[in-house]
Amino acid sequence: MARSVLPGLMTMQLGSLPDSVGRYARVQARYGALLAARAHHAGEPGVPVSLRWSLNPVIGFPRAPFEVWRRTRKEEPTKAVLGAIARAAPATLALPNEAIELRFNAAPGPSGMIVEALSRDGKVLPGQRHVIASSQSYRFRAAGIAGIRLRGTGSISGIGAIVQREWANLPDWDRIEVVGFPFEPGELPTAAYDPAKQGWEAPALDGVDAALLRLGIAELLQLDPPAPSGLSAPSWPFPDPKTFLDVLRKQPLADVAECLLASDDTGFIRTIIHGKGVQDFEFRAGVMPPPGT
Repeated sequence: MARSVLPGLMTMQLGSLPDSVGRYARVQARYGALLAARAHHAGEPGVPVSLRWSLNPVIGFPRAPFEVWRRTRKEEPTKAVLGAIARAAPATLALPNEAIELRFNAAPGPSGMIVEALSRDGKVLPGQRHVIASSQSYRFRAAGIAGIRLRGTGSISGIGAIVQREWANLPDWDRIEVVGFPFEPGELPTAAYDPAKQGWEAPALDGVDAALLRLGIAELLQLDPPAPSGLSAPSWPFPDPKTFLDVLRKQPLADVAECLLASDDTGFIRTIIHGKGVQDFEFRAGVMPPPGT
C-alpha cells in the first residue's frame, strides 16, 4: 500500500541535545542488553535527540500503537518542480507536488528579500523562513512544503526538490520502534486498544515497560536548566520514572482510557459527545539514532 504524508494529522518534532553528548555510557550501563538486542543497534550514536509526537485533536486518540521508521539520507533536492527559469519577487509560487526538501539559489535586490516555505493552507511552516541579504544557496526542510513566497526584491533560481510522496515510498525505510499508550496487558479490551508489543525493533515490551524505558533514557540525558541571572542554579533532578508514570496512569491515562472505552468510531458526533476524543495527547521520548539519519 502506498504511503501518504499528512503532517496536519500527526507530527513529530525533533530537538538535538548536543550537551548530552558523552552520556551514552550511562544509557549503555543501564540498558546495555536492550540496546544490543535492537535490530538497528549501531553503538555510540553521536548527538542524542529528543522526539515528540502529537496528534491533531480532530482525529482523537489512536486505538493502536504507531510505528517509527527511519532511513539514511542519500539524495539531494534536485527535481525541477518549478521549471528552469528564475522567479522574481514579489510572488507566491505553488508547487505541483508537496516537497519534503527544497533548495534554491537566491539573488536579492538592494533592499533584500524574504523567502518562506508555505503549507497547503498558505501558512508559513515553522522555522522555514530565510531573510536574504547576499547571493548564495538556501534550503528548506519540512513536511508539507506546498509553496514558496517571495517578498522584497530579487529572484531565486535553480529550484530543486525532494518530492514528498516519492520520498515516503522509497523501499529502504526501516522500522525502528513501536510506541503507544502505557496500558498494562489486559487493562483495556482489544477492541478499545490494541495490546501490540512496543519498544525498539523487534518490539517485545508491554506498554508500561516501554514507557519506563523511554522515561529512563530521558532521566539519563536530562540537562539542568540554566541558572537564573545573578542566582545559583537550583537542584532539578528528573522525576523518578516509575513515580512519574504512576501519576500519568492515574490521571491523564485514565481520561484516555475513558475516551477509548466510551467513544464510537462509527459516528463522529457520538465520539465528541460521549468521549474525550477531541483533545491532544503527546508522547515524549529520548532516543539516540545512529549518525547520518
